[in-house]
Amino acid sequence: LTRTLPISYRVGDGRPGYQWNHSVAGLPEHAAIAAAYAKGFAAILIDGAAYERDAMNRMTRAFAEVLPSAPAVSADKRWWLFPLAGCCGDTVPRIEYGRAAGLFAYTIGNPPLDFAAGGGGLLYAAEGWDDPENWGTWSTGTHATLRMRLDPVPAGPLDLTLDTRVVVGPNVPQRDVAITANGHLVADATYTIASAAKTLHAEVPAGAIGADGVLELDFQTTPAASPHSAGLSEDGRKLGIGLATLAITTEGRAR
Repeated sequence: LTRTLPISYRVGDGRPGYQWNHSVAGLPEHAAIAAAYAKGFAAILIDGAAYERDAMNRMTRAFAEVLPSAPAVSADKRWWLFPLAGCCGDTVPRIEYGRAAGLFAYTIGNPPLDFAAGGGGLLYAAEGWDDPENWGTWSTGTHATLRMRLDPVPAGPLDLTLDTRVVVGPNVPQRDVAITANGHLVADATYTIASAAKTLHAEVPAGAIGADGVLELDFQTTPAASPHSAGLSEDGRKLGIGLATLAITTEGRAR
């Protein structure tokens, strides 16, 4: 069992920790390369049997033009392995793995995490999140969790800034969201038809982050609701909080 080799394979589809692949699906080749490299991958393997010939030819040409190393190709030309070594230099920093299994590191003060399709926010999804959309990602049901390792480990309090939304409508005109950070209640907001989208500011108190740097954010949304039950559409998914971006900074810098 490896704790340092990132893999992607269908067996993990839909399980917590595997949502990252949705963030790179459909990106242009140069962007997909940068995203895979940043997440720690050493190569991209393409299965030619999964694509029509024209699409496969276009894809392999595009990767070959961007990457400095030639691909290794199987004798039957089905499998194409493109090494990522030297692809991105210092322009794309690699995301370090957390010391605990399944954790990715986040550097305090980095650009906000983006939960839209093509962003990297779902690297930190532990449970309870739907596939990303063009604006961000919905949590599913009433409970969801993000988990990460902060680097460096903060000595004082932290500011969180979250761009959020909640499904409300004529049949469910009000819903509440509570956010806890390592068990500390840091935000409590009410959403109504007049205020279905909010930018939330929360303070994680000094001492809430342990020596391991782990930050676990839990989102509780009540009552349960779907766009259908709220009277908005035929969408029957039970959706909690919608998260577009999350910024984590030292106290005072976010506001």
